[in-house]
Amino acid sequence: MAFCTACGSIVVDDARFCSCCGAPVGRAQPSTPAAPTHPGAVPLGVSPVAAPSPYGGLLGKRHRDRDFRAQVEYALADDILTEAEEAQLFAWAEAQGITQTDWQKRFRDLLDRMLIASVNDGRLPDMTSQAQIMLKPGEKVHHVDVGSLMKEVTLREFRGGSHGVSIPIVKGVRYRTGSFRGKSVVVGTELQVADQGGLWLTSLRVVFAGQRKALDLPYAKLANLNVFTDGISFNMTNRQTVPLFRVPSGQVVAAIINAAAQRAMA
Repeated sequence: MAFCTACGSIVVDDARFCSCCGAPVGRAQPSTPAAPTHPGAVPLGVSPVAAPSPYGGLLGKRHRDRDFRAQVEYALADDILTEAEEAQLFAWAEAQGITQTDWQKRFRDLLDRMLIASVNDGRLPDMTSQAQIMLKPGEKVHHVDVGSLMKEVTLREFRGGSHGVSIPIVKGVRYRTGSFRGKSVVVGTELQVADQGGLWLTSLRVVFAGQRKALDLPYAKLANLNVFTDGISFNMTNRQTVPLFRVPSGQVVAAIINAAAQRAMA
C-alpha cells in the first residue's frame, strides 16, 4: 500500500498521480510510510490546518468520511487509543471540516469505540465538575448516560368458554340461557420502563438517579456484569434482584465500570 507524499492519502498501486490532490507519485515511493501513521493522515510535522484539503467536489465529503474511518480503524487495530493518536485524529477531523454535528450523525459509532479504546489505554474521563449527585470524599465522576430502569412484566389474557341452551320462541327469535367460565392465563413476559434518569459512573460506584427512585451500586459489592448492545445488568452480592438498565451503549458503560472497579480495588 502506498501513500501520497503531498496529502497522505492512499494511492492505488502503480498510479502516477494521487486521486485526491493530483500530486505526482514517484516510483521510488515506499510501499509503507516511513513512520507509523494512519492511512490518509496528514504527515507528522505538517500542520493539519495549513495543509490544503483534498476533499472538494461533489463526492468530497464521501471520500473524506471514508478516509477518516480508515484512519480510525488503523488507530484502533490494537483496541488501544493513545493520547497522541487521539490528538492526531481530532486534529485531522477539524482540519477537514468535520463538525460536532458530523460526529453525532456520521461517526457516533466511532466515538463509542474511541472512548472504549482510550479507557483501555488507562485514561478514564473526568466529569467531576459536572456532577449532579452527592459525591463521597475523593470520589470522581467518569461518565454519565441517560438510563432507563427496566422491569419484567407478566402478560396475561382471559380465556374461557360458554355453555347453555337456546329455546325458540317465535320464528326468527330464540332465547338463550347459559353461563360463561374462564380464567386468566400467562401468555408471556415483556420488559417495560419502570423509571428514567441519569446513570452516573464514578470511581467508587454506579448511581442511578431516577424520577421515582435511586439506586447505589458500589463496585465492592459487584459480582458480575451482563452486557448487551443497548443495556447492562448488575449482579450484586447485597441484592436479590438484578437491576437492568437500558443505555445507549452497554459496551461503553461496561468498559468504564471495569476500569474504574479495578482501580478502586487495586
